[in-house]
Amino acid sequence: MIYLDKEFGEIKILQSRRKTISIGINTVDETITIKSQQALTKSEIAELIERHRNWLRTKLDKIRKFSAYKHSFCEGDQFMYLGKLYPLEFGDEVLFSGSSFRVKFGTPPEMVKVELEKIYRELAKNYLSCHLKFTANKFKINYNKMRITSASSRWGSCTSQGNINFPWNLIMCPEELIDYVVCHELAHRLQMNHSAAFWQEVARLCPNYRVFRKLLKENSLKYSIF
Repeated sequence: MIYLDKEFGEIKILQSRRKTISIGINTVDETITIKSQQALTKSEIAELIERHRNWLRTKLDKIRKFSAYKHSFCEGDQFMYLGKLYPLEFGDEVLFSGSSFRVKFGTPPEMVKVELEKIYRELAKNYLSCHLKFTANKFKINYNKMRITSASSRWGSCTSQGNINFPWNLIMCPEELIDYVVCHELAHRLQMNHSAAFWQEVARLCPNYRVFRKLLKENSLKYSIF
C-alpha cells in the first residue's frame, strides 16, 4: 500500500510480523516505510506520520547531510571497518588485506558494491561471532545462535528463541560501539523488553553504555551509508 503525504510524498505501508508499529527511512533513496502487523486505516497512518513529522524531518536532514559520503565504488574510494577508513584497491583477488579493501581488476562499480558487501559480511560473521561468544561466556549468558542480516533500521535484535541477529554494516562501527550493541542484545536474554530492569542489565554488562549509545545514535548514518 502507498500513502501520499503532502510533505514527504509516497510512503510505503508494509505488513510485518513485529508486534509494534515501526517507521523508518531508507538511507539510499530516502523512502519512508511504515511496518505494522495489522492493517492500518488512512487516518491511523496520517496520525502516525503527524506524531513523527519532526523526527522524519530531522532524519531526512541528516541523510542529506551525509549524502556527501556516498560511495563511487571506484579505486581510491574509502570504506569503514571498525571505525577506521580503508582505501579501495583493484588487484587479482577479492579480500580485506588489513590495510585496504580489494576487488578484481575490471569490476564495474555496481559489482564492486556487491563484492564489498560479501567481504563485509564475512568480516562481520568472523568478528561478531567471536566477540559475542567471548562476552556471553564472560557474563555466563546463554544464547542459541547468531545470524548476520541485511537489517537497515536496527543495530541488533534478539528473538524469544535466543537467536541474536546483527546487520552486516555493524562491522563498520568502532569496537566500543560494537561491544555496546553486543551487550545490549545479550541483556535481552535476561530481560526481553526495554524496562528499567533491562537497562540495569545493560549497565552491568557495559558500564559506559550511555556514552556509546549516544555516539551510536549521533553517528548511525556514518556507519550505515553504503
